[in-house]
Amino acid sequence: MPKRARGVDASSTELLRSTAAQTLLLGLIEASVEREPPVDAVPTPVADLLARPLTRWHKQAVADAKRFADLDDTQRHRLRKRVKRLRYAVEFSAGLFERKAVRRYLKPLRALQERLGALSDVIVAIDALRGTSERDTQAWFALGWLSARRAVLIEQAGDELKAFAKAKVFWR
Repeated sequence: MPKRARGVDASSTELLRSTAAQTLLLGLIEASVEREPPVDAVPTPVADLLARPLTRWHKQAVADAKRFADLDDTQRHRLRKRVKRLRYAVEFSAGLFERKAVRRYLKPLRALQERLGALSDVIVAIDALRGTSERDTQAWFALGWLSARRAVLIEQAGDELKAFAKAKVFWR
């Protein structure tokens, strides 16, 4: 039977005393200690720090936008979340950049988010009606109408997708 050290298995205690665990704990402590920056260090502007994630999110969204017709509903929802994250990040950081450039970028981004939101609403409604009884003719009518609406929204998204894919980034 393993020894108990204050209600803890001896094996747990031994694990925490191991070199690997102690190295990890010391590393965490070291990482949490603030260091004084060198006197000659030049701080990186916040706008420059934002460029990397904004670029990555923009590229991911553009890649999905370009293959939108081939995406399934789950992937289209992922695109919507990416567009939303990108839009909110741009709006949050807009004061760091030239106003007109931000506005030009946001215009197609907002339009795309609206279109994807409408599509998402229709898809949620379709999913909610899928489990209805075969006798519920009103639900089946609604399901047919929503399915046709989904197809129209996917087709109509082309303009917003193209405009967004062509949008010039402003943070470089």
